[in-house]
Amino acid sequence: MRSVNLRQDWEFIRKGLEQIQAKSAALDWIPEDYYMLLKQRVMDGYIWEGTGFILFREVDNPYTLERGIFVMAAWSHNTKGSRQAWSDFVQQAQGCAYKFIEMDSTRYGWERHSDWRPVRTVYRKEL
Repeated sequence: MRSVNLRQDWEFIRKGLEQIQAKSAALDWIPEDYYMLLKQRVMDGYIWEGTGFILFREVDNPYTLERGIFVMAAWSHNTKGSRQAWSDFVQQAQGCAYKFIEMDSTRYGWERHSDWRPVRTVYRKEL
C-alpha cells in the first residue's frame, strides 16, 4: 500500500471510479470531482499495488470529538488482494489513533463484508 501519486495513478483511479459509477445510477459525481479533491488535498488515497485503491478523508464526530476516516471510494479488481489491503488499511488507521471508519453507499449488504454495520439512514426530499 502506498500513497496516491496523482499524476502517475490518475488513469488507474479514473477507470475504477467509472466502474463504481456503472454499479449505481444514483451517484451524483464524476471522476474529475475526485481528481479535484485529491489535487486540493481535501481527500487522500492509497494505491494497493496490483489490486485497487481507497480514497478517503479525515472526519470528526462533532459530539464525541473522536477522529475517524470517511471512505469516499474504494475499488479493487482482485478480491483476495483487496481483503489483505483492507486489513492493512484498518491496521494503519488504528495506528494513527482513528476511532472509526465510515462510508455511505447506494448498495445494500455491506454488513456482510469487513465488519461493517449500518448506523443511520439518510433520507432526501428533492426540492
